[in-house]
Amino acid sequence: MANLDYIQTLINQGRWSFSSYEMSDYLGYSSKDKLSILRRNGRVITPIKGFYVIVPEEYLSTNRLPVERYIDAMMAHIDRPYYVGFLTASSIYGSSHQSPQAFQVISNIDRRNITIGRNQLLFYRKRNTSEIPILKRKTTTGYFNISTPESTLFDLVEFQKQVGGLEQVGLIAMELSEKIDNTVLVETAEYYSNPIIQRVGYLLDVVGQEDLSDNLAEFIRTTNPVYSFLNPSENRERTNQNARWKLFINEELEFDL
Repeated sequence: MANLDYIQTLINQGRWSFSSYEMSDYLGYSSKDKLSILRRNGRVITPIKGFYVIVPEEYLSTNRLPVERYIDAMMAHIDRPYYVGFLTASSIYGSSHQSPQAFQVISNIDRRNITIGRNQLLFYRKRNTSEIPILKRKTTTGYFNISTPESTLFDLVEFQKQVGGLEQVGLIAMELSEKIDNTVLVETAEYYSNPIIQRVGYLLDVVGQEDLSDNLAEFIRTTNPVYSFLNPSENRERTNQNARWKLFINEELEFDL
């Protein structure tokens, strides 16, 4: 069958995804009917309109094709910068606290979340996505972008409300700290606002990582920060000041160190 011939041709070329336009060009006519057959038989999935991912035989009965196999090609298809971050990134770096139930992706536009089979892709908007330090992580089908351990920590603090709160972030920070480089942490801070940096520094202090926070404290002093709230979602009482980080401590954090 022409449709199976086409996906086998792609596999032989080391490709595991394609667009409906590419298949139509290959066939010489509309691929709509052929694609419907492939989807019905579970040979391809369609995470977004016009973009198709080939399902290897070993995943045909699982209904959970790993997102890292196609996230890079999918974001290239819509021509948007992205990286894998938050709880997904920290889990990849070895954090055992609250393994993510969804695959979290950061980009510079609003996108609807996607449920495909048993996988859920959650999208978050970050204006300076293309500037945030990332790494390329190898997969069986190529590579995908992932936030560095340092930018993962800053992002978790910036989006703390969406990832379970500061105590959850603190638990992750304790494990993530083993992967964080002191110099890179300060270099990465330049891509974040002062309140985020102040909260990260305070959190590192609280979880006993002063070796990392001391250099960050020196950096933040050069930026002339003003007082901010540890948790912008909590009460706005301007009491319980922390002079080192210029923060109003409006949330008590407790960790077993």
